[in-house]
Amino acid sequence: MVTRTPPSSKDVARRLLILLAVNSHALRLMMVWDFTCRTREAMRDLTGQTPTWHSLGYRGQWLKLRARWNWLRERRAMRRVLRAVGLLPYLSVQEREFIQLGLSQASRDRACEFLWQIEGAACIGWALRLLPRLWPMDEQFDGTLDTAALGAPERCLIETAALRPLEELEAARERIKLSINPG
Repeated sequence: MVTRTPPSSKDVARRLLILLAVNSHALRLMMVWDFTCRTREAMRDLTGQTPTWHSLGYRGQWLKLRARWNWLRERRAMRRVLRAVGLLPYLSVQEREFIQLGLSQASRDRACEFLWQIEGAACIGWALRLLPRLWPMDEQFDGTLDTAALGAPERCLIETAALRPLEELEAARERIKLSINPG
């Protein structure tokens, strides 16, 4: 039997910050893609008529071009921030590849997959004492964490992170396993 050492509180705090950053990036990608590249198609699907907006350039191509250019700058800014706060080396391969993606339907589909990881952030937030209770498994996590603990400039979350006692974490794990597999 292989025994794994549990991650340190610093590792857990890093993972939480990465999950929140990637989730925010995924949500932004979906909004930008849907607004700039799917608006005409969505309007056509809803109304049966294709809108013509002269101010957006030829069939909205100017708007799409600007959106792609702005997205390129946004991706660079995201990498720069992750590097500045020391989180870039801790990204998974999939997260690193996701942050490199441009605006496309394929990247929008990947963003949808990454949005589900916010559920893991709820468990991590509880383990780090940023949530008063473990989020119920049958409810969608709303993404609200103790922002005073997360963003206080005088307090670096990674340096001051403290996990709940191991016994409490193991008890929660057992409760979750029983709720998933009753019987």
